[in-house]
Order: sequence, then structure tokens, then C-alpha cells
Amino acid sequence: MRSIACLLLVALLAPGCTPRKARLASQAAGPELRLTDSALRCGISDTLRFGRLYEGESGVRRIRLQNASSQTIVLTHHELSCHCIDPVYERRPLRPEESMPVEIRFDTRGERGWQMKLLKLYTSESQQPIRLFIEAEVE
Repeated sequence: MRSIACLLLVALLAPGCTPRKARLASQAAGPELRLTDSALRCGISDTLRFGRLYEGESGVRRIRLQNASSQTIVLTHHELSCHCIDPVYERRPLRPEESMPVEIRFDTRGERGWQMKLLKLYTSESQQPIRLFIEAEVE
């Protein structure tokens, strides 16, 4: 009886099969952006909301690019609408079904009010960029 109670207690307290470190790492990685064949062909857009920041503060958001296409891709270069945005990513082959993190930093020095910036990421297999809109309210 005591062993059944212990097993029941362990089952109730265990939040899932994923180890705690793995769950925390996946949460820190941010949302996932799937790059399908049609997304690479036609382009894809998404918005990263930084929320409310204070002038002079730097915000950081992380996303994961998931290669859901049938081909290997490489992030080759990027374009910025403002030098207040700093993307950090690896320039390595991303095979189908692989994913990789992208970190985007937004430096609010000199910015005030509602901000909407644009980051374009280009891949080796597409003429259309991945458009990431950076949104924040800077006080």
C-alpha cells in the first residue's frame, strides 16, 4: 500500500516526461517559425512584440527557425530598417527538420513612443526574405 501511495505521489508531482532543464531551455528559445517550401517561395512575415521598454534599455527576444522545407537552407545575410536591431544567428546549413535559434536585440537608445522596425533575413534557397517586424512601446 505504501509503495502505491509513493508511486501515485511521484506521478502527481511530475509535470511531464520532459526533464525540467529541457522544458526551461525550450521556453527560453521562444516561438518557432516554420520555414516550409511555400514560405521560402512566397516569403513569410511575423511580428516580435517586445512590449514596454524604457528609453536606453535593450530588449532581447529569441525565436527558433524550423526548416520544414524539403531542402537544406542557410541564412546568408540580413537587412535592417534601423541599426537599433541586432540579430544574432549562425550561418550554417540547416537540414530539413532541423531548427536553430535566432536572437534579436533591440536597443532603445534615442527611441521614443511606439516603434515598428523591420528585420529581413535571407536564405540561400529563396529570393523572398523572412520579414520579422519588431514592435515595442518605448517610454
